[in-house]
Amino acid sequence: MQSWGVDAALDACEGMFALGLWDRRTEQLHLARDRFGEKPLYYGWVGGRLAFASELKSLRTLPEFDAVVDRDAVALYLRHNCVPARTPSTAASPSCRPGAT
Repeated sequence: MQSWGVDAALDACEGMFALGLWDRRTEQLHLARDRFGEKPLYYGWVGGRLAFASELKSLRTLPEFDAVVDRDAVALYLRHNCVPARTPSTAASPSCRPGAT
């Protein structure tokens, strides 16, 4: 990462991944997921802090996480057998688009 930079390093990544990278030099957090969207990445503010995970069950362990299910997302899943990438499955935690950083 240090010699290539975040964008070039992620372009070189292959496979299924969802991750967070902290850049100490710029003090920026980069959240990224694989370009095909195999691994989800959920994020949101929980109790005034940024939380992120590749599975909602991880976020549910946080005491202040609001796990209200988005009924529109459930309807999309039942109709199409998937939830489009731009549709969060809970109102409190949107998901990152495939290949996004």
